[in-house]
Amino acid sequence: MSYFIRLSNRIINVNTIRTVWHNVAKQTYEIEFITQEKHGFWLFGSGMFSSEAYSVTYNKDKHPEDYTIVDTWYNSFNNRFTNLK
Repeated sequence: MSYFIRLSNRIINVNTIRTVWHNVAKQTYEIEFITQEKHGFWLFGSGMFSSEAYSVTYNKDKHPEDYTIVDTWYNSFNNRFTNLK
């Protein structure tokens, strides 16, 4: 089952999230997504491949509504893991 987070200007499928960083001091959340696009070449047994990480940042001062939504979603996981102890 897919789960989505609805923000002011986008809907995020949580299955595409790679990492979430919460910076308490700066009051920001940075969400990095799984990269679907790869670049590179392969020639005679050698080559190079790379990908670019796409991320969005939500700051409490600049994006208060979205920050609150992401904060609630993030803390729901903290509550689940805290209850396991």
